[in-house]
Amino acid sequence: MSGKSESIVSLQYLRALAAAMVLFEHTGDKSEQVGNHILGFYHHGYTGVDVFFVISGFIMSFIFAKSLQGAASLADFWRRRFVRIMPLYWVLSLVALGIFLASPGSVNSSGGDTAVWKSFFLIPGEGERFLIANGWTLSYEMLFYAVFSLSFLATTKALGFAAALLLVAVLGFAQSLGFFWPSPIVVEFSYGIAAYLLYWQFGPLLWSPVLMALGAAGLIFQEALVQTLPDARFLTAGLPAALLVYGAVSYEERLRRLPLRWLEKLGDSSYSMYLFHPFVLKAAGIVFAYAGLSRHGTWLEALFWLATAVAVFGVSHLVYLYLEIPLIKLARRWFPSKARIASQTA
Repeated sequence: MSGKSESIVSLQYLRALAAAMVLFEHTGDKSEQVGNHILGFYHHGYTGVDVFFVISGFIMSFIFAKSLQGAASLADFWRRRFVRIMPLYWVLSLVALGIFLASPGSVNSSGGDTAVWKSFFLIPGEGERFLIANGWTLSYEMLFYAVFSLSFLATTKALGFAAALLLVAVLGFAQSLGFFWPSPIVVEFSYGIAAYLLYWQFGPLLWSPVLMALGAAGLIFQEALVQTLPDARFLTAGLPAALLVYGAVSYEERLRRLPLRWLEKLGDSSYSMYLFHPFVLKAAGIVFAYAGLSRHGTWLEALFWLATAVAVFGVSHLVYLYLEIPLIKLARRWFPSKARIASQTA
């Protein structure tokens, strides 16, 4: 895998896909709330989160493999994770807090108690939701980072990877021991670690297209898999996501030679889109209900939500360019790097 670029192109493409999957899942939920649920046939968009988790495991492994061992690298790892994740999340959470104070029913209108202060520190609570509901996934990200960062204290890379795999797998059994959190879904981060190690050892495989096809099919036909293995999302969605990721990175060099810049840009802005799209959907739902568009036929309703999705893509990229990137640059000046570590966007 080439190290010339700051990003793994194949994974940027998958990020764009995963964010779009989540967007259309939530668009379907909003259309059900205010209209005729024209996306009622689309039930597998939530698996975009599983793709994100596997990608995260892969990229953290990529970073770790190129970093020095020791406490300095561990501290720098956390600095980079904090700079990448928290500034945009906090700013948008403040926006959500303003909306919540003005109109409490406008936040988490689909149900659940809104935990205000816990939202800013990503502390989950049973039956509680964050100001930005999608923040629950960031709680799992931070938990994974906490466990994975211990790998920097191991004496060797091999021991560090082994410890990370073991600790993440153990976390997957937390609920079975009586804890409400975390859930077995955290095991999906270990799939990303395993995918990286397999790719590092064997590289692209001749049957990578088959892996991608199986992974995509598994994500698309979620209902059948869930009926076969209920309450096992880490298997029904996590394993297909892992196959998709491994298959995608097998095409990395080819994709670098024939890049799709527009898709890469969507991947770049996927985090902004993931956090910001609920605001756009909320506003769209208000406009939809106020205009009474559900009375004007399915085609108009479909065009409205399609236009909303296009608007999300465009606005999210603007948020990425003019809010996310400046916030990252500002945070980097406040928390300068002191150790050598791979410069991979995650």
